[in-house]
Amino acid sequence: MPPGHSKAELEQQKEFAKVLFIKDKLTLEQLSVKIGVHYNTIKKWAAAGEWKKLQRNFMILREEQISGMLDELMELNASIRAKPKGKRFADPKESIVSKRLVSDLKDLGISVDLSQAVLVCIALTEFIRKADLAKAKEIIRWINPFIESLMAPGQRLNI
Repeated sequence: MPPGHSKAELEQQKEFAKVLFIKDKLTLEQLSVKIGVHYNTIKKWAAAGEWKKLQRNFMILREEQISGMLDELMELNASIRAKPKGKRFADPKESIVSKRLVSDLKDLGISVDLSQAVLVCIALTEFIRKADLAKAKEIIRWINPFIESLMAPGQRLNI
């Protein structure tokens, strides 16, 4: 245990480092500086806790959630458009489902206006992942900046 750190403080730093690694995708070197713990300690924590695996699973789960919700929303909208002319509006149940899906997507940090771009990025990443995992990981690093470039100034996207 590093000098000046209690076991509880060290455990708290470890959990904070793990969250930053998984969600913010900080490197081990960046974590070492930010948390104030030696690089070798961070490296041991990451290996023991399988942080890379957790990070990958987090990204996949989130992509699947977004993809599923966008599929639902697009199907709902298609169903409404398929109604006879003059009745192409959401009924009360459809309206509730639509609002819930939009709200859930916003909670995941995605703008529904960008749904098509996000869907294409997810589909492309999945397609490449099947052929070359390393290339898919490389492309994933460019998706956030790409989507953010399509957004209005000041908005952020976290997928």
